[in-house]
Amino acid sequence: MNSYDLETVESSRFAIPLSLLRQIEGETTMGWTGFVFEMNDGRHFAYGTSFSLEFFNLPDGYEFTDVARVHNHSYVTPTGDLGSLARGMSLQATDYESSNVLREKPFFVCHYD
Repeated sequence: MNSYDLETVESSRFAIPLSLLRQIEGETTMGWTGFVFEMNDGRHFAYGTSFSLEFFNLPDGYEFTDVARVHNHSYVTPTGDLGSLARGMSLQATDYESSNVLREKPFFVCHYD
């Protein structure tokens, strides 16, 4: 692919801005990074990945510009509270529900005429 072959380049709404990526502090456990985005309205959303930090789903009605704070090595409890994960330990919190974690999205390069 040559740069002169590109007509447009657009940002993905699923791409975490670099300013937020720089606030995420590496692995929580071996092969897993768990973190929570606290939104401007006070709601918390749990995120997790096994190494891919490029793209993530967003809750309906939110953009990454709505993130007020990053909570590293954290999760959201079933009651909506912020929980802490012990760094370097397995995910042993009794109220940790992996089904509530917004996971990384795969990406691919697409070229078309």
